[in-house]
Amino acid sequence: MPSLLIEDNQTQVMQDKALASLRAWWQGSQEQLFHPQDQGNALIYGTGYNTWGVQTQQKAIAAAMYLWHQGDELAASQAVDLLRFNLNTHLSSAYACTDGEQWGHTWISVLGIERMMFAIDLIHDRLPKDVQEHLRQVLISEADWLLQEYPVVAGLVDDNKPESNIWNGAILHRVALMYPDAPHAAAYQTKGDKFLYNGISIESDLQNEQFKDIIVGANFFESMALNHHHYLNVGYMVICLSNIAMLHFTYKLAGKEAPESLYHHAYDLWSLIKTCTFEDGRLWRIGGDTRVRYCYCQDYALPMWLFIEDYYGEDCSHWIDGWLDQVITEQDYNGDGTYLAKRLETMTDTGPLYYTRLESDRACTVAMTAAWLPMIERSELQPAAMSINEWHDAYHQSYMCRNDQRMVSWTWDAGEGPTGMCIPSADSSMAEWGANLFPLIRGTGDRNAYERLGEYGYQFPGGFATLGQVDVLDQGIIGEGRPQRPVLANVQVASIALPDQKSNLIVQYVRSGNPNYLSEVQGLHVLVPNDLWNNFERHYQESNKGIIVDEALSIQPIYQHGAISDEQTLQVKHNEKRTIGMRHNGGFQVQRVGGFLKVDEIALPQLSFEKVQRFQSGTILIDNACLLSCTDTFVYENKQLAHEEQACKIIELKNQEQHYIVVCNFSDNELNWEAPSNVGCIHGKFDGRLKAHQVAVFSASV
Repeated sequence: MPSLLIEDNQTQVMQDKALASLRAWWQGSQEQLFHPQDQGNALIYGTGYNTWGVQTQQKAIAAAMYLWHQGDELAASQAVDLLRFNLNTHLSSAYACTDGEQWGHTWISVLGIERMMFAIDLIHDRLPKDVQEHLRQVLISEADWLLQEYPVVAGLVDDNKPESNIWNGAILHRVALMYPDAPHAAAYQTKGDKFLYNGISIESDLQNEQFKDIIVGANFFESMALNHHHYLNVGYMVICLSNIAMLHFTYKLAGKEAPESLYHHAYDLWSLIKTCTFEDGRLWRIGGDTRVRYCYCQDYALPMWLFIEDYYGEDCSHWIDGWLDQVITEQDYNGDGTYLAKRLETMTDTGPLYYTRLESDRACTVAMTAAWLPMIERSELQPAAMSINEWHDAYHQSYMCRNDQRMVSWTWDAGEGPTGMCIPSADSSMAEWGANLFPLIRGTGDRNAYERLGEYGYQFPGGFATLGQVDVLDQGIIGEGRPQRPVLANVQVASIALPDQKSNLIVQYVRSGNPNYLSEVQGLHVLVPNDLWNNFERHYQESNKGIIVDEALSIQPIYQHGAISDEQTLQVKHNEKRTIGMRHNGGFQVQRVGGFLKVDEIALPQLSFEKVQRFQSGTILIDNACLLSCTDTFVYENKQLAHEEQACKIIELKNQEQHYIVVCNFSDNELNWEAPSNVGCIHGKFDGRLKAHQVAVFSASV
């Protein structure tokens, strides 16, 4: 068993932070505890419901048990009572959850178990003997069901089960490790391997002779992109590695080698995840997020980083420490020990099941951090160098490029509609991905849906160019006999990350659809978070050339035409309330619980109609181009060049060092255009013809 002694000051500082945070949380969460009516001294945290309620209970158990391990007497007695309720309400036991159901024997029922077991590993022998026996009964029951009843499946889009295959494989190995005398212990390990190999499985595994009888399908694309919940989901990439971490540290504590299957493609996935991470630990969600910002998946980055440190020897301390600081900043802001009470204040009344789930996620991962930090030989760690700086995934049509100055991305298949970002690499507080840089069109319904019609794009050294077409559909319209396909608008956007290492050109061309009753229109649509993490302060320097945000991001309008407005000036909308909420998989915002992140909106144009306006089908609503640059100055002189076809947009950008021309064909026809003799096409040869719905980029040295 490895030594648990503190070996260096950095570890001590981070562990002290985590432990102090956890202690404050447990004190602030006492009001969430109550006793069930029929189970004696059993104790409930949260709602006591099945599914999420069970996971919430188990994560609270983990937090309390780790505090018990640290000598907290209140947590010690409460931890045992919390565990009693959890074990009592399993299918193999006699009682029910507070919603009348028993839990267990599902694809997800061991997830919460996996998340609490790190703490039980530490205090198992101090549990009452009857609780130890009851725990054995429940764990073997779950393992037997997975062994005998639940198949191993995997798929890139349908049957996409990377994270659940990992946690189901992990619990089988865990139970075999804990109870080698169990009748099916050897079989648990065999099927556990199959689950684990089908966690981070990729397409080429299917052609590998080594895995011909093991891999049933690919969950990840060869690019390591993950289509989870039907969008490019960086968060669930993290969840996969976090579940690997939990079993890894159990084996380390036991002084034994974990199965090789646990680490299958883990480092390949990590290579992409660390590129999608800001220096302060916040995730760069290039594919968006349908959940509450900076929660859940973000929290489970903590165990992931600790695993990477311990197994691969890469120093992740700046990420660990950076995220702990953000957690504590919000905890201090709440003033009552809780992690999320102020930001999620509407949810405490409208969604206590979800609220306590998110609170316990954070508590559990902070406890893991405190528990595992001393187990890592920090003096032997090497810097976590980036191996991916430019990346593309064909399925999601996602592009990403980062350097020390700029983090820029565009993803067509994202969680809340197409989304892009261009933000300074040093400031994660500027990142928001909810249809950022994609025009906002609102009709009479309560939500939008996005139907992709096609995309074109390519990479080049230091950047990328993509142009795509999307129909925006009005959903949730009141009344019977609604249109089957209510198209609000046909939206085309081109995003060009210039090879200057700092700029992103956005070109938008939007025509009204049918029905065409509109309540709000925003071109450009830059979302700038203005919340706790920047101390609710943003500075906008405005001039006739555009806007500079916090002396770090300049936004230059190039042109704006259209039936709604020819106004060339950028407009800033300061929202008084938090407006960024969460969305279900179907694409609609959960309105009752409100928003959880306050943002400013920068638009060209920005119009909210007091009364819905009707537009004829095909009306050009937005026709604009803007340049975003991660600098404190306006970078280029710019102008629009003429072309006989209205839907062909030609933009010239020029300064003393660079000269770019970008041509976007938003028409349905192939167009002819003769490039100036002093510029060359960045992407291959150009023969003077530009196909429909494509973009070409030219450059020349000045």
